[in-house]
Amino acid sequence: DWTMNFRDVDLRQMGASTVPTVGSKEAVALMASILGLGRGDVVVQPRVSYPTYEIGTQIAGATVLKVDDVADVESWSHDDRVRMVWVNSPSNPTGRMLSVAQMAAIVKAARSIGAVVVSDECYALMSWSGLPARSVLDPAVCGIDCSGVIMLYSLSKQSNMAGYRAAFLAGDASLVDR
Repeated sequence: DWTMNFRDVDLRQMGASTVPTVGSKEAVALMASILGLGRGDVVVQPRVSYPTYEIGTQIAGATVLKVDDVADVESWSHDDRVRMVWVNSPSNPTGRMLSVAQMAAIVKAARSIGAVVVSDECYALMSWSGLPARSVLDPAVCGIDCSGVIMLYSLSKQSNMAGYRAAFLAGDASLVDR
């Protein structure tokens, strides 16, 4: 059941908003543009990742910084041009899951440089480890404040209904409401 990943999350208490999207690919492809990124801005993404992260960054006119491990915050947090960080756990295509501590460190580092963390959680229910994936909106990850954090979720992946194009964003109201 999808709610198991969000059992401790009260979006209203966190100052969060949600918005439905017509599929997740479009939201991924437009995220850098929606956030107003462009020339001079840097978007961090895992080196092995969904190709649409890079395509969306290029559409916005921003620069892609591919790193071997987004959880290695030292590989990107020194760059004050970083405005967005893609997180994908469980990862497509590797299946790797980040720990709560790793995700919390990513959020902390991104906030320290004014970057937004966008967590692609489309495969959250497809954990091959048997353990449930944790959302970036989990209070253990971002605290009780979701500032600078957006989660993207696809309802079609968990239900094997890709053609239904059902997804949503949730997170920082000042970003999601825009």
